Amino acid sequence: MATLHEVKPEPAMTTLSLDAEQREAVEHAGSPLIVLAGPGSGKTRIIIARIARLLQVGAAPESILALTFTVKAAEELRTRLEDLSIPASVASRVRCRTFHSFGFDLLRRFHDLVGLPAEWRIIDSAERKRMLRAIVTEHDLFAERAAAGREGLLEDIGTFIEACRQAARTPGDAIQYGDRMLQRAEAAVADAKDEEARTQARAALEEARLFAGRARAYEYFEMACLERGCLTFDDFIALPIRLLQDHEGAAAIVRTETKHVLVDEFQDVNAAQMAMLRLVAPPRTDGNGPDLAVVGDDDQAIYGFRGSEPLAFEQFEETWPGTKTIALTTNYRSGSDIVDLSQMIIGEASHRFRPDKTLSASATWTAESPGGAPSVEPMEVSDNGLTGALIAAMIRADRAETERTWSQYAVIVRNNTPADVVAEELRLHNIPVDRQRMSTPADDPAVLDLLAWMHLLAGDDQLSHVHRLLLRPPTLVAPETAAKWLQRYRAQQYASREGERKPRTFIEWLRSNVSDRNSIERFLKRYDRLRKRTAGRDAARAAYDILRVTGILRHPARVPHESERAILNMAIVMSFIEDRLGALEAPGDLAAFVRHYEDMERHEQKFEAPHLDQLDSFGTSSEGSDVDAVTVVTAHKAKGLEFDTVFLPQVRKGGFPYRDRGGGSAVRLPEAFLGHPVEDEADEERRVFYVACTRAKRRLVLIAKSQKQKVQKDFFGEIKRSGLHPIDGDAFLAANAAPPPAYLQPKAPAPGPETALEQEADRVWEEAVATLHAAADGVEGASDLAALQDRLAAATASLAGLAHARDHGALSEILPVSPEVGERIEAILRGHPPREIFVAQTPPLNLSYSDINAYLQCPRCYAASKLLHFSEPSTIALALGNCVHGALEKFALRRAGAESEGLFV
Repeated sequence: MATLHEVKPEPAMTTLSLDAEQREAVEHAGSPLIVLAGPGSGKTRIIIARIARLLQVGAAPESILALTFTVKAAEELRTRLEDLSIPASVASRVRCRTFHSFGFDLLRRFHDLVGLPAEWRIIDSAERKRMLRAIVTEHDLFAERAAAGREGLLEDIGTFIEACRQAARTPGDAIQYGDRMLQRAEAAVADAKDEEARTQARAALEEARLFAGRARAYEYFEMACLERGCLTFDDFIALPIRLLQDHEGAAAIVRTETKHVLVDEFQDVNAAQMAMLRLVAPPRTDGNGPDLAVVGDDDQAIYGFRGSEPLAFEQFEETWPGTKTIALTTNYRSGSDIVDLSQMIIGEASHRFRPDKTLSASATWTAESPGGAPSVEPMEVSDNGLTGALIAAMIRADRAETERTWSQYAVIVRNNTPADVVAEELRLHNIPVDRQRMSTPADDPAVLDLLAWMHLLAGDDQLSHVHRLLLRPPTLVAPETAAKWLQRYRAQQYASREGERKPRTFIEWLRSNVSDRNSIERFLKRYDRLRKRTAGRDAARAAYDILRVTGILRHPARVPHESERAILNMAIVMSFIEDRLGALEAPGDLAAFVRHYEDMERHEQKFEAPHLDQLDSFGTSSEGSDVDAVTVVTAHKAKGLEFDTVFLPQVRKGGFPYRDRGGGSAVRLPEAFLGHPVEDEADEERRVFYVACTRAKRRLVLIAKSQKQKVQKDFFGEIKRSGLHPIDGDAFLAANAAPPPAYLQPKAPAPGPETALEQEADRVWEEAVATLHAAADGVEGASDLAALQDRLAAATASLAGLAHARDHGALSEILPVSPEVGERIEAILRGHPPREIFVAQTPPLNLSYSDINAYLQCPRCYAASKLLHFSEPSTIALALGNCVHGALEKFALRRAGAESEGLFV
């Protein structure tokens, strides 16, 4: 009887439709293999079919290792295998892993060989920073900077360590290179003949000292981590490399178990992942094997800023002699015009692995095809601000001609700022939008409330924390009232006469000036109660106290599933806090957690950092949405997606390509240390644009601001020189004017009775919740309790009366509704619900500092001036101020325009 791993799949398992090139890639054996899979050429199909073929010829499922970059991609491989009728019991045993999770498996088995204790844990950026702070002090590193302070160096040291590990450079490598840098720099200073040479030599010496100091910190940090059993995520690659290099026995076991290796998205590997791959499947001197296949496309390598290896395919050929390269040359996704344009764009790159590589379109849309012929449409607008309206008009015009769902359209932008602007513009034109931007627990209002309370109780008395808690349930101070209090507090802070006592905190000012208001009295009682309860408790117990006392999660939800999402997000945050208790400085209280939190990197402050069982779960690309809405997404997030129609806004410098690739850390490893040239950022920007273009199946619309220069050195200029003539976007807008956005339309009529009754019910709900919170905060006597009971009874009766009015269209004669609510219900039913004198402005709002200051000074004066347009009496000072303001505004606008066109340096 055959063992389980000997059971061969039926031939039907591999009955995938393959073209000749795909079939050659699937059936190749006997030498390492590179499959160059361009956009739409069937990359995933190759990997699935190759695994299925291995199973069919008798390979044990456990002997197949398929490496990907995200958990989602690994799970998709397993699912696709099962879709081929491969039994789940077989498909689940194929080792579909991310690089990091594969490294985790190795460390779990062989931790003792690399010096790790049996119990080890992952540290976050805050603990890493604390360890580095101690190392710098203990070993007196960067002594020449001690007087000025060395705190600012810690983040750069952490970045240096990450960069070294991604480049497969050990502490020993870094120390040796740093010593050589110092020797050369010191010699150059001694040999300098003039002041200019001495200045250059001293600058080089300073760089050498920084590098050498970081290298020493790297060495001490790695030693400290091993001693304490602390790991960073880079260790799941770096330590397995050390394991396989230094321990032949472990390496032999791993290689014996791993007979067949496949790598997806190979263009995204970094040097460390390449080194791990070389140790798992080393080249053979006999020229036979290993069975190693990598699939990817160097033209879609867009993660150089994360450390990916710019010459990955070249290094693969050099490392594994006898490699076979198969290029898939048919694009099954895009129409011919789109494929031809993208090939023209990528053909201008200064370096490609196979410069002669081409793609041709399989799709043969014609004018008679469903949806029409494929097209590439460059469009020019007079101002980038028209882009959103133009896209809205084009979508509506297209849908008027052909029945197409909203989800068949996408807007792909270079970065998040224009994405948010375009998304909001589309919403204002009543177009549904799926803004594909990863939401995190830190976006949840309830989580932000908890963090505000934690900071406030830890002694962080920033106004923003108190202000947020005043506006949020259960306190619910009106925004204009809170703004007035803030203004009075600031004025008292700045205007107090010498010797006059100033209120130390906003809390103290509230206690002295407005504590007679019921809502503030209850807020201050809640604050005092929490200060007593959380004193001396660890951060996790204190956080639970905050949840119980404030009832953050008990506020009624008006959006479907909002409560469930809030509970899930809060569970993630509470788990996050509990996981870090052991890493906090003594005594581990709220103040210790807040210090730890403020030391963390930004993505960790959003609670994005995964746990051990979620390695690589935060992927680099989006997944398709089931929502019927226009997708608005960045080019990096769009990788792997496809749409019928794609709009690319701002195809000029500042958009595609992005103007500023700088920023971030100042740490850049020298080319001589890396062993290869640093990636050309212009080439990577070109590849980002190529990826964005190739998401389109039928129609690609490229939008740019018109320019007067005859020679335009940007992507849009290249497109025009290729023979494509731009369409006048302004003229299209004039001829296909979409309905004006909501904020330009006449004021909407009063809401109908049903909506108005719901709004009134929401108001009563908030009053009821605030009453319950007041009771939870405690009462001092029977009269206070009776008052709360009366308020709650009135709210209950009002809600019942509102429900009756909603269902029967009349005020109940038997329900004891308060006179005030009764009058409001009657007014609503008569079609005249109570309305405010001034209606809130609809976003987006174009507000200057002066506008905001005017509103804070006097909201009604602001409304009279800005909304009703009552003019102020003219004065010389006002006229001069208007002239200066106008000149500065004109300069700022012209400078912004010049920057967007690459004319301002």
